[in-house]
Amino acid sequence: MDRLELLLPDINTVAEVEFFARREPRDAWLSVARGAVYRLRSENGELTSSAMSVPAKTRRWWRVRVNPRGGGIGPGMPRLRAGWLADQVVFVTRGAGPFELVYGSFAAPAADVALASLLPAGNASSFDAAGLPAAQPDEPRESGGRELLEAPPPERPWRVWVLWGALLAGVAMLGALAWSLARQMRDAS
Repeated sequence: MDRLELLLPDINTVAEVEFFARREPRDAWLSVARGAVYRLRSENGELTSSAMSVPAKTRRWWRVRVNPRGGGIGPGMPRLRAGWLADQVVFVTRGAGPFELVYGSFAAPAADVALASLLPAGNASSFDAAGLPAAQPDEPRESGGRELLEAPPPERPWRVWVLWGALLAGVAMLGALAWSLARQMRDAS
């Protein structure tokens, strides 16, 4: 991504925001952009802030922080729109169309392939896409549900539970032995 746009839920709202990003959940949040966003009513219609430029790097996790001193963004939920300009995107298809481009699964691995590896003699500089058919976009639609966008719950640490169980069983056995020994000593005296 090289630009982000925060779409505010309420009209006549101005807010100071800061965008953060990271590659992995364990990484620290890095500030990538800061500025004012707005959605205002005017005589000529609605005025909205333009997208903010961000460094074009691969990041999976994004967070936006709204400065509360400006009054916030209201009770609604904002939407985040991200964009990028691709120099050239080539899809290799198999079979007859129509084809569907699906995106947004958390579990999907990267599937990009260098164009040079697909071309004869590996010469990507001589590739000309002018003769290829162009894709025609359709209306976006939700395919697999919002749960595919979220990380799965962490794996249950079964080894930790087994070790804790073994420890508790050992403590219970020691307690039983101590109680039995104390009872024998009391009976002997």
